[in-house]
Amino acid sequence: SLQRDLGALHSLVDDLFLLARIQSGDMAIETMPTDLTDVADEAIEVLLPVATKENVELVLDAPTRVVVSMGAEAATRGMRNLLGNAIRDAPAGSAVTVAVSQNGGASVAVCDEGPGFSEEFVGHAFDSFTRPDADRNRDTDGSGLGLAIAKGFVTALDGEIWAEPGPGGRVEFTLPLTHT
Repeated sequence: SLQRDLGALHSLVDDLFLLARIQSGDMAIETMPTDLTDVADEAIEVLLPVATKENVELVLDAPTRVVVSMGAEAATRGMRNLLGNAIRDAPAGSAVTVAVSQNGGASVAVCDEGPGFSEEFVGHAFDSFTRPDADRNRDTDGSGLGLAIAKGFVTALDGEIWAEPGPGGRVEFTLPLTHT
């Protein structure tokens, strides 16, 4: 139990430093052509063991490749944060879908079949340390920083990110097809 707590504390400290660097503008994101479809596929592959343990199916809906100029690390971290939250909120026996599309810009939507966000919470979903369930403890996991970090990366790349109220969890972000 001590080892698990130390691991959680280490992750929290890493997330806090990362968020502080993003918010201060001290984090240089080296951009390069990056296929969001590949990023989504990689995030699904990495989180598949977690999803399998929770009896949640992961689905990639990406009819075409969508390439944007962005930092691969930022894209990977943001996508994993969104997907991890969706897996945690999805009921057993359901699916989480990552939809990647191109319609005037790059768009990624992560959707689960859980209860989703309440109308009241949507406006605060990307604030640091916020979670839709105020009852935090060691068993419920998460510090409320994942969405704030994802927002920081998306905003740094001139994109937009938002959550939609439930039922069903839906977080979507858009990025310009070219970023200078």
